Amino acid sequence: MVNGIILIDKPKGLTSYKVVEKLVRKFHLKKAGHLGTLDPAATGLLPVCLNEATKIVQFFINKDKEYEGTMLLGIVTDTGDMEGKIVKECKALKATENQIHALFRKFTGKYFQTPPMYSAIKRDGKRLYSLAREGKQIERKKREGTIYSLKILCFSPPEVKFKVACSKGTYLRSLVNDIGKDLGCGATLKDLRRTKVGDFSIENAKSLKEILEKDNLEDYLIDINSALKGLPQVTVKADFVRKALSGTPLYKVAISNKDFKLHKGLTVKVLSEDKGLISIAKCTREEKDLAKLAENGIVFNHIRVFQKPL
Repeated sequence: MVNGIILIDKPKGLTSYKVVEKLVRKFHLKKAGHLGTLDPAATGLLPVCLNEATKIVQFFINKDKEYEGTMLLGIVTDTGDMEGKIVKECKALKATENQIHALFRKFTGKYFQTPPMYSAIKRDGKRLYSLAREGKQIERKKREGTIYSLKILCFSPPEVKFKVACSKGTYLRSLVNDIGKDLGCGATLKDLRRTKVGDFSIENAKSLKEILEKDNLEDYLIDINSALKGLPQVTVKADFVRKALSGTPLYKVAISNKDFKLHKGLTVKVLSEDKGLISIAKCTREEKDLAKLAENGIVFNHIRVFQKPL
């Protein structure tokens, strides 16, 4: 069974779900899931977890992201991008590059935004975009996010190419719309390309077309252990590997090695002595309590256990 993460350069016009569906059908995958939705009109990095790797999706949902996009000044649409209907036009554009720079600085940092109606957020069991297509407008609560950096790549009115690094859940269509409001002329998102998700980069991605032309995925996979390189690791003695794979908590006596200080709630990778990934677990103890703990005292509870060491 193929296990790991594959980095896809999503083409324009496909939903993220459709990309996953094509991979599942072509390579007969049991399970697959992506790490963060891209709008159909957007392109760029879409990491997809295959089979056992779907167990680590929760550890990537809060990862920061980077994008490059184009803001079109003087146009406002009902969707916030060029897929929608134009609801406002302003032909007397007076925005300067210095004004854009100043606004980019204003929006950098903590940022409260209203999610667009054309989004996948659910309200009473229905997606907002479904309600929007029915002509309904629902009041949405502002959400807090963080814009780490926002820079102009090219200023060529009415277009402004930009690069942004932001926290998860940031809607770039809303950001562009808010900037347009402050400028007084309105703005919409013309195009968007995701370039980073956590440590994953578009430079290492392959086009969906190229991948679908292959007979297998082995040469393109990031293994699960490597993908979780940011987590500290615990080594389990050989005699306890089978128990760990069955979900038995890790007792003090089962641990052969660790190179970090424990604290309650710490998430770690659990490895066998030959470096096979067994599980992801959470610590139940503080370092200062470990010396007094009996050999059969529980130190880690498993969060996700793999079928076999990977």
